[in-house]
Amino acid sequence: MFENFLGSAAFSLVDMTELDEIDQRLRELLPEAPASTAAVPVGMPAHHWWWQTAVQR
Repeated sequence: MFENFLGSAAFSLVDMTELDEIDQRLRELLPEAPASTAAVPVGMPAHHWWWQTAVQR
């Protein structure tokens, strides 16, 4: 999320506590989500973990 905003005023608007809470909630809920590997866009970077978490079973 931050790659395009580092060094800009937009970066200072992000509340890291909220972002960490969202990240944790995704880690908890995504393994239970119905998903298919077809939903993962081609070339998805490894650091976009939430795509793969949703399709691992």
